[in-house]
Amino acid sequence: MSYSSKKKVVTLFLLSQGALAIDAFFGYKFLQKHESARHWLYSNCPNILLAYYNTRDYYSDKGQLPGTEQRKEDVKRWKLAAAIENEGQQKEQQQQRTRKGKSADSTKGEEAQ
Repeated sequence: MSYSSKKKVVTLFLLSQGALAIDAFFGYKFLQKHESARHWLYSNCPNILLAYYNTRDYYSDKGQLPGTEQRKEDVKRWKLAAAIENEGQQKEQQQQRTRKGKSADSTKGEEAQ
């Protein structure tokens, strides 16, 4: 391999590593600001989200753990939202069963007359 081709390979490698670092930085900043993106990762790619929280902990000042705290708050919020949604679905199903029961009772009454 000639010197110029080695130089091209090294340059390409360094450029790709730089682009990867820039993408990682902007991805980190995006996750900091957008809870919906963190929730999507929580549902679909939990290991990537865990890496984000660990990165926040690693780069924090004075041993504070902002990533761990944010993870706890996020999971708490998402579980609460899921519980509320589940409760709403259960109430809706119960109302549908009640409506079906009332309509069945009314048809039985009409048949008896």
